[in-house]
Formats: sequence, structure tokens, C-alpha cells
Amino acid sequence: MFTGLSKLHVEHDGICRGCALGKNAKGSFPRSDNKSKGILDIVNLDVCGPMIVEYLGGYPCYVIFIYDLSSKTWIFFMKTEDEVLDRFQEFSAQVENLIEKKIKVLRSDNGSEYTSDDFNDFYKEAGIEKDSIVPYNPQQNGFVERKKRSIMEDVEAMIHGQNLLMFLWA
Repeated sequence: MFTGLSKLHVEHDGICRGCALGKNAKGSFPRSDNKSKGILDIVNLDVCGPMIVEYLGGYPCYVIFIYDLSSKTWIFFMKTEDEVLDRFQEFSAQVENLIEKKIKVLRSDNGSEYTSDDFNDFYKEAGIEKDSIVPYNPQQNGFVERKKRSIMEDVEAMIHGQNLLMFLWA
């Protein structure tokens, strides 16, 4: 038997201990005070995929960049997760040129696609601070996870509303 779980007491009538334990979920993380205060202070990124359906052009995954202050989102489609650094360099060049400011902090999970030597060299060269959250712990990065879910819900609504196939999204 698991230690610590045997101390669970069910206070509601009609709920057995097994049901209560079976539906036990990890609690949410407290809200973070680490929010942007200025333009391009924090940019969040996350990779989605590979998807079950490969999008038109052979893109099974994409990366999203979310500007923390306004939640403005950019999507770049990729053939492999190894393209994340190239897409980030493309994104940062576009946005920094447009806004005439530099990205200060890049927030991501600590996945291998963001921790390569090439990515670390780029952080140093560009003067970008790396802010990593714990990988495979979506509660810690709920902002990005909710945004990804909203994007996919919107895409599916548009695709299905026009009776199109999902692979056409890209």
C-alpha cells in the first residue's frame, strides 16, 4: 500500500475511499508574480506535436511564441522539433526589428529542444535570459497550455465548420 494515502479520510457520505483516491488530482500551482512589465520582457514558447495528422506541406508539429504582456501569439510550423532554434531566430529577428526592442527573457519548459548547446550559445550571444520551468508539468505553465488548447479548439471549430480535413490547417 502507498504510504501517506492511507491517511485520506472521506468526509462525504456515499463516497468510498477507493473512489476518492482514484479521482485524486494534483492541485493547481499558485499564480506567479513573474509577469512582464514592459515590451518583450518575457516571451513564452512551447512545441506542439508531433500531431496524429500531418499538416499540409509535411508539418507534423509547430512552435508557438507568446508575448507575455499582451498574449499576442505567433505560430511557426515545423517538420521536426529540431527546428525550434531556427524558428526562434526567425521570430526574434522579425519581432525585434518591428518593435525595435530586444527580447529579455525566454520562458520554456526544460525540454531537450531548448537546452541544446546551439540554443544555449544563442541565448548568450543575444543576451537573452533563459527561464525554464519543470518539463512535463503543465500546471506550472498553465498560461501556455491554455493558449495551446484554445488555438486547437479554434482551429477545429473553423476546419469542421467548413467541412474541411484537419491536415489543411497549416
